[in-house]
Amino acid sequence: MGYNNGNSYNNYAIVSIIKQLGLGANIRVHFQGQTHTGKYAGLNNGVLILNRSNNETAYFPVNQITAIDVI
Repeated sequence: MGYNNGNSYNNYAIVSIIKQLGLGANIRVHFQGQTHTGKYAGLNNGVLILNRSNNETAYFPVNQITAIDVI
């Protein structure tokens, strides 16, 4: 388990990738057997925020993300 600003995460490898992303980076998130593509919008309280191309915002708990692709 990793720690970041007092928040604990079950997947520190994912957090280390997220921390290197700039806002607006194009990414693909692997979450619960599905992939979701969009622009990285931040990390808040252990939740990755993704802006999709259809102007929807999606939220993914970091401890449930399987992988992240930077595209």
